Amino acid sequence: MTHFFRAGELLPNQKTIKLYSALLSILCLVSMFSLSAQTPRKESGANGLLIAESKVDSLRRNLLDVETAISKKNYSDTRLRGKFPYVDFNRFPFYIYNVDTTKIGYILKGEAIPDRILDLPLRMLNMPDGRTTTTLRELSSKEYLVLDLWAEYCAPCIKSMDKWEALYPKIKDKMQVVGVVNDAEYKGVVKVHERNWTRPQIIGPMAPILARYFTLYGGVGPSIWIKNGKLFGRTSSKPVDPDYIFQILEGKLDHIPDFINWDLANQIQ
Repeated sequence: MTHFFRAGELLPNQKTIKLYSALLSILCLVSMFSLSAQTPRKESGANGLLIAESKVDSLRRNLLDVETAISKKNYSDTRLRGKFPYVDFNRFPFYIYNVDTTKIGYILKGEAIPDRILDLPLRMLNMPDGRTTTTLRELSSKEYLVLDLWAEYCAPCIKSMDKWEALYPKIKDKMQVVGVVNDAEYKGVVKVHERNWTRPQIIGPMAPILARYFTLYGGVGPSIWIKNGKLFGRTSSKPVDPDYIFQILEGKLDHIPDFINWDLANQIQ
């Protein structure tokens, strides 16, 4: 007998109900496997961070297609030549660099920095020996290498670079500090001139590449700590008592403390 309800719709028979139940079970299993692939894992290293990293993202973050990841746009420097007569705009042009984030991955705390990154040819400004190129490997001659990421528009970043400059005479035996100009090249010359910075500065297309690789989002603000060829951690640019730096250098502290730790987990989407 055929059964009807409401506007003449057929009530499902027993076979149809079983089919729907089977399909629902399959959908539940697929959802469970999908969620398990996104289970957060701990970032390696002391005080590891919990971050969500799917299998796809794990592959993506190992990408280092440096040659094709950078594009640049040239702006007019006519007005700037009059404002900053001491800047050689032929050497330090008004370029803005952009990174294709689908071609450059990122690194987690405690992981070894790949040779591809350690040996990138870096254009330099303000090197003590006058050199204009180097690599992260060459800059890592001391126990720690700190890369301070900044841009002119980021006031806390400029103050962070000021802080490292002031501290450097006290930490220079164990730590090298280098600025990373994630901005137009000429601005590195301007800030070194205006603020009497003595620390070397990384400029040019590899600066935004490093910013992307060490912070995921490629911006400015954090300082990147490297030790023994590995990412030791990241510190934020907020003003705090620098005593933690001396504790780390003296071996009294083996990790970045929470109050100054820059959390990569907040950047992963």
